[in-house]
Amino acid sequence: MSASKLDLLPSVIGYQSGMLSDPDNLNSHFDNTDPDAEVALNARYQITPGLTAEAAINPDFSQVESDAAQIDVNTTFALSYPERRPFFQEGSDLYNTFIDAIYTRSVNDPDAAFKLTGRMNRTSFFHLLAHDENTPSIVPLEERTAF
Repeated sequence: MSASKLDLLPSVIGYQSGMLSDPDNLNSHFDNTDPDAEVALNARYQITPGLTAEAAINPDFSQVESDAAQIDVNTTFALSYPERRPFFQEGSDLYNTFIDAIYTRSVNDPDAAFKLTGRMNRTSFFHLLAHDENTPSIVPLEERTAF
């Protein structure tokens, strides 16, 4: 952490796409969409030496190295990949237990995320809150398998 109590990391990602006006004719005109941009902000605030809050608004967590391929045919359990995103790595020692209480990779496209990590006396704590439009979680009693 830097000497300041507040660290801000704003970012802007611009993009544009296009396609052939007639996909069956390779000599047809190429039509571009209008350019667009996404603005993001990551912030970290050291409240006290033992308490840190971190927030990410519209984060782009895709800018990390890709996962190694795994074979997933006839597996009893879902595939598990290691966490490589810095937002989730810091403080991960508090929730990486033998029972895998939290699988942060299920937060895959958040609109916003908030994290609070700290230590008071002999107690360490971690709080994670994220709003994700595209999560692979299954809601009990709504989405189920029955025989």
